[in-house]
Amino acid sequence: MSCPKCRTPLEKGDRLYCEACDVYYHPPANIKGKTVDEIGCLDDRLNAFYAKIGDSTFIVKQPRIDDLPQIKEALKLASEYTYLRFPSPIWKHAEGSCYLPLHERGTRGTLYLVMILDGNVVGFSHHKYWPLTEDIQEKENFPIPIGSICGNVELCVIDTYQRQGIGSIYAKVSEYIAKHNNAKFILGETFKEGGMLNIRVRDGWMNFGERKAEDGSTRVLIGRAL
Repeated sequence: MSCPKCRTPLEKGDRLYCEACDVYYHPPANIKGKTVDEIGCLDDRLNAFYAKIGDSTFIVKQPRIDDLPQIKEALKLASEYTYLRFPSPIWKHAEGSCYLPLHERGTRGTLYLVMILDGNVVGFSHHKYWPLTEDIQEKENFPIPIGSICGNVELCVIDTYQRQGIGSIYAKVSEYIAKHNNAKFILGETFKEGGMLNIRVRDGWMNFGERKAEDGSTRVLIGRAL
């Protein structure tokens, strides 16, 4: 892995140090290629979910004010390149995101989430829940009835924690969370050349064609019925 600030290669170990930036990093366990042993809900009211991967615990939850110190530390590890690709309010309004009202299960709206692996904040996500309309169905032809709740998912893994299998694990956890919120369809855009496209297609997601993003990149709309 490399330092997200100056891109200096760093050797793997219990604690990584970049001499050029005088910064220590604490990489999480590498869960790439490992299977999910269990997925569940920790707290329905607080929107807290978990997955067990061997000896590691992966938690996805709506951030509360107690999470703010960890979130601020994690944000120090994010490069401009990463947060420009994922314009989440948590980047610039971390404290405000922690004070947002708790999302109620089965309702419309956006559920903001923080991803924590073995105690380290490793990324962010959000789910937007909305009912399928006739106009969207005519344009996209999703395989669900009009009025069904859809969950649009976006995620970002912080630089120092990328390519360690976190995206693959979250792909499975996000489906569980969407089902928990009564969604009948889950969808999202992924980079055309990104690893997440392969992960989603492998898990049975359908390809609904290419889209041009605001940053000029080409993305693919994918989704699947739940």
